[in-house]
Amino acid sequence: MTVANRLAFLLPASSQRSIKPYSSVFARLIALASMALMLAACEPSVDMEIREPIRPVRTVIAEVGQGYMLRSYYGAVQADLISKLSFRVGGVIDSIEVEIGQQVAKGQMIATINNNDLELKLDQEKAALLQAKAEAVNAKVQYERSYGLVEKGVVSQNEYESTETAYRTSRAALEQARKSVQLAEKQLGYANLKVPVRDCTVSELAAEVGENVSSGQVVATLNCGDHFEVLTNVSENVIRDISVGDNVIVRLNVYQGEDYQGIVSEVGAAVGNRSTYPVVIRITTPDDRLRVGMAAEVSLRVSMEQLTGQIVVPFSAVGEDSIGRYVYVFEALDADLQTSEQDTLGVARRVAVTLGQVTNEGISISSGVNAGDRVITAGLRYLTDGRKVKLFSYDVETESSAGADNRFDAPDNIKAIDNSAINDSVTNDTTINSKAISINAERG
Repeated sequence: MTVANRLAFLLPASSQRSIKPYSSVFARLIALASMALMLAACEPSVDMEIREPIRPVRTVIAEVGQGYMLRSYYGAVQADLISKLSFRVGGVIDSIEVEIGQQVAKGQMIATINNNDLELKLDQEKAALLQAKAEAVNAKVQYERSYGLVEKGVVSQNEYESTETAYRTSRAALEQARKSVQLAEKQLGYANLKVPVRDCTVSELAAEVGENVSSGQVVATLNCGDHFEVLTNVSENVIRDISVGDNVIVRLNVYQGEDYQGIVSEVGAAVGNRSTYPVVIRITTPDDRLRVGMAAEVSLRVSMEQLTGQIVVPFSAVGEDSIGRYVYVFEALDADLQTSEQDTLGVARRVAVTLGQVTNEGISISSGVNAGDRVITAGLRYLTDGRKVKLFSYDVETESSAGADNRFDAPDNIKAIDNSAINDSVTNDTTINSKAISINAERG
């Protein structure tokens, strides 16, 4: 009896009549089902346990912060020495011998004014000097004659004293005439405007040929010196932390991505009723592209005593939920449990933290993390307390060589690491945490 006939025998009579036309089809289906059951019986038992994947993580070594912040201020590039030149006498400009942007040397002619009046005055003073000399000679002769006659009693004592006074007066007039000639000669020289110092560049010309200028009116501006400077103003709560000689980082808007080294060269007093103080930063990095007037940003170090001794971690290492703020600390497994020489296995331990001040290095932690702890910086929202994680080999290799200034950055030569598992978490966590913690850090 076939399988179809056996199945039909178990069914009622009415069903048996309807199934007979399809007996061959049922036989094939039942045969296939039987073969599947036989094959399943031959397979060994399969472990159906679903294992949670080990997530790769990036970490940094928690270290004590440097105790300062970088405050940014803005200003403009200016020359080491700015010289505004003007004539010491008034007159009409005859010639201008330089152009804007021209390099000039010490003693080089800048401009001249018409000196006809000054020459006439000098001639007049010279004539007065000649007259004074003649009068002085005549007075001397009269005085010497009276001196011989008064001893013989020919002239009276009063006459002698009169000639003596006239002689002394003529000598004083002669000296005055000489000084007048010297002054007229100097005034004639003032008609020529020359470069007072070396290594200068003409930055501005404020007058034209034929213009009548007065004494003291600026005609030309020179930028002189070997260095460029940046003048900025800082607030009163920061000026106490700034001293002459402090190192400064200068950035120019026109040259994005380039840093210039500088030092504080001058720290001024308060200006008028304003609560800001002028600070001058000298740029020590030579660059021929620098020009006066370029917009500049300077980063000044401001010490923060409240950060002394506190741990500083990146923003991306700190998370916050309904329980509170936390970080995940990497704990390595025993060496015999490791599966690869390239990667180090461990577990992520959640640690509650108390936050301090936001700094340029990251955010300070006043409690919860100790120096030397390996803090996870990426993928916090995918972690749970006790979850197994995998530490990339470059984190281990660079642990001893990472400095205070670059310990939050991955090495530039790491190119072969598969970041697909953590790229999303790095981007999202860093963006979310940095904003949230910057806003809420003061509450902690």
